Amino acid sequence: AAFLSPGQGNHHNQRAVLEIDKQNNCKALYYYARSIKVSHKPFETSYENMERLYKSNKAWLRKNNQAGLPTRSDKRFKIRLFNALFVDLHRRLKVDTDPAYNHATTLDMDGVIREFESVLKGDVYSDKVLCMMVVINAFSASDNGTLSQILTFRFGTALVNFVERNL
Repeated sequence: AAFLSPGQGNHHNQRAVLEIDKQNNCKALYYYARSIKVSHKPFETSYENMERLYKSNKAWLRKNNQAGLPTRSDKRFKIRLFNALFVDLHRRLKVDTDPAYNHATTLDMDGVIREFESVLKGDVYSDKVLCMMVVINAFSASDNGTLSQILTFRFGTALVNFVERNL
């Protein structure tokens, strides 16, 4: 359906729902962003669905990341944890309008960028998923303002630096 009418957002919203069922919040956020930013008919309910995603992601983080980054060596868990931290950072960028909290969000951004660099070294993401993350950052930058724009720049810089070091 997305190929037949790519300018309509409801197809992307449905893909997001499927990704949530697979517990892949990062891909779900990507599809919600696409469903909102399509060219012809955005799926407005995606904003509400995105809020539910942020809420359930935050609850998962509270349950699984209580003492900071765990020492578990389980690769799948670490990937899911990074994805959850990445999605939560975008939630924070959306709601963080008070300049007094910008410092805390910036520190969180630093931690997510460090984790991203660590995850890149593990060669666990396909090019497709990395591109999805870039799109999520661009979506946040277009919707949320300065801190999101800084994240987009820093995330892109980390990705470019990684590629340059590993060519």
